Amino acid sequence: MKRKPFLFILMAAALLFLFFIALFGVTFGIMFIFANLFFAAFLYLSYPLIEKRIWRHIHRALLIGYVLFLMSFTAVQVLLLMEMGSEAPDDIQQIIILGAGLKGEEISQTLETRLEAGVEYLRKNPEIPVIVSGGQGEGEDIPESTAMSRYLVSHGISSNRITEEDRSTTTFENLLNSKRILERKGAEDDRILIITSDYHVFRAKLTGKKIGLDCSGLGGESGFFIKINYMIREYFAVVKAVVIG
Repeated sequence: MKRKPFLFILMAAALLFLFFIALFGVTFGIMFIFANLFFAAFLYLSYPLIEKRIWRHIHRALLIGYVLFLMSFTAVQVLLLMEMGSEAPDDIQQIIILGAGLKGEEISQTLETRLEAGVEYLRKNPEIPVIVSGGQGEGEDIPESTAMSRYLVSHGISSNRITEEDRSTTTFENLLNSKRILERKGAEDDRILIITSDYHVFRAKLTGKKIGLDCSGLGGESGFFIKINYMIREYFAVVKAVVIG
């Protein structure tokens, strides 16, 4: 009897899940949130039905693992939030703007927020050069770096300040290939500002420091639902970066 209220909550969660799917479509964030709700409900409701000791031990192990997962997930989200509000230091010497998706030749909303943050900083610091980093992916008619360079020039940034890195397809490649450009310039020891999306700043800095860059981060402001969705995805990307490298 005590579990009837929880069953009603579970049914309400299922209806809410269908509502969000109808409203926003199938997104990673929605699937993740509701998968956790249903798994927590399973752990809660199934324990009284288990009679064999071995299954009770397995259930406890699942519960402990799930609690540890939630703790690590919370810790990563806190780190992401802390980096979102970080400001660029005063001693920046080089800028790297990380690419995101294109639709043909049209920049995506995510990429535009990064470029907006880049334009604002570059206008305030007219002496600092910039590397725009991004290759050509599926559904893209030109390299992301080319579209990024065009955007900066159209917003008043001199082309003489811009270097294109047009081969990378991941954050790691973005920064490694950009580092190689800096090495050719003799600027690999300069203080670097990585400009990316707000939710991505932590991992970008983590990756940059792993390959030896002296770097800080600055994030373009993302929309609320985009931010929530990608912050969830960032948890798995951060774990992969830490565990696998």
